[in-house]
Amino acid sequence: MSRQKIWGPVFLAPALILLLSFYIIPFSYAIRLSFYDVGLTKDVWIGLGNYRALLKESGFWDAIRVTGKFAVVHVFFSMVVAYGLGLALSKFGSRFRGSVLTLYRIPVIFTGIATIVVWRWFFRFPDGGLNNLSTLLGVPAVSWLGNPVTAAWAIGLVLAGSITSGAMLLYVIAISQIDKEMIEAAKIDGASEFQLIRYIITPLTQRVRLYLLLVYIIAALNIWEHPFFLTSGGPLGSTTTIMYKIYDKALIEGNLGMGSALTTLVTLVILLLAYVLIRCLREFLG
Repeated sequence: MSRQKIWGPVFLAPALILLLSFYIIPFSYAIRLSFYDVGLTKDVWIGLGNYRALLKESGFWDAIRVTGKFAVVHVFFSMVVAYGLGLALSKFGSRFRGSVLTLYRIPVIFTGIATIVVWRWFFRFPDGGLNNLSTLLGVPAVSWLGNPVTAAWAIGLVLAGSITSGAMLLYVIAISQIDKEMIEAAKIDGASEFQLIRYIITPLTQRVRLYLLLVYIIAALNIWEHPFFLTSGGPLGSTTTIMYKIYDKALIEGNLGMGSALTTLVTLVILLLAYVLIRCLREFLG
């Protein structure tokens, strides 16, 4: 065996061991637990009982609805808002673009929990930053995180910043790589700004859009820390996502069987979405 054939598996081994240890084996064990009523001393086989119980539980469908809302927020801010800001920034010089993107990405440097602590102060009732600002404008203080109507919107606002900054960075890079001669030729032929965006810039940044769609839909299915630290899944379950539901079932209620069944369902949905979107990306790239 040649040296190259020997060193290939050697360099791959650490990554494969980590993948096996932290993903494949735990997921396989979760699949096994999903068919059992897990007890302290003995696990009792119940087949699809955990899955049937999940489908009959209203909280499961409420968690799907909440997760769907956050998925819409992810898609809207990554596909629409970030793209619009990326188009606007592309009109400025590289130094200005770099400064804006750096300032926009500063919050990402800090840990998620540190950022969430700042947001908790911002939404605090009745003397948080947002309520202080609204009081100056003559608007009564609102319990943003304590109201079922506003809690999901508040968390959506928290998510919007990180979504927009990351997606905008990729759009700016993609737009800057478009051949300038193509843009100039279109302008000479009389193309308007709208036509440039519609027929040249948008198609040439489509691969970035498909990538962001894949990343942020999967990210929406994995939202946990924001509901946990900001609202504890409340009020009245209005911010309980699928991931928070798994945590609640497995660790709070102690029902490892149903928690594992929900984990299995979510993982399979993520794998299916990843497969479909990657196929779309490959077909687009030819």
